[in-house]
Amino acid sequence: MHRSKSHTIMPKNVANTYYINIGKISQNVSKQHFLQTFQISNDRLERALKRGRISCPGEDLRGKHEPVNKTSEEKMQHVNDHINNVPSYQSQCARSHNPNRKYLHSNLNLRLMYNLYKEKCVDENTSFVTEGVYRSRV
Repeated sequence: MHRSKSHTIMPKNVANTYYINIGKISQNVSKQHFLQTFQISNDRLERALKRGRISCPGEDLRGKHEPVNKTSEEKMQHVNDHINNVPSYQSQCARSHNPNRKYLHSNLNLRLMYNLYKEKCVDENTSFVTEGVYRSRV
């Protein structure tokens, strides 16, 4: 495939020079030497230069999005309401160490609580969270 002669090649707009600091002296080096010294690829350098021409490198965008599998606040509130409605009591012995700690009755455990929660959700025709998510809220 040949390029049409009517299209002219545009001149390069930017000429980059590469410097490496050696002590207090800044030494002009070739692009190849610069890449080998810092052990980076040509593509990485081009991306950095392109970002630098547009504006500052910009903010770090890692961790800024909400996970797709995050449990909704509505479901979490439903779980919290269920946990808070389960009868609990304060221990006479441990009240001085941790006055806010509540205990379940001896015939109730987390597995039974989760099964009750699941049954309630089925009766109300709503979706329920997994047992692991339920346990993390207790």
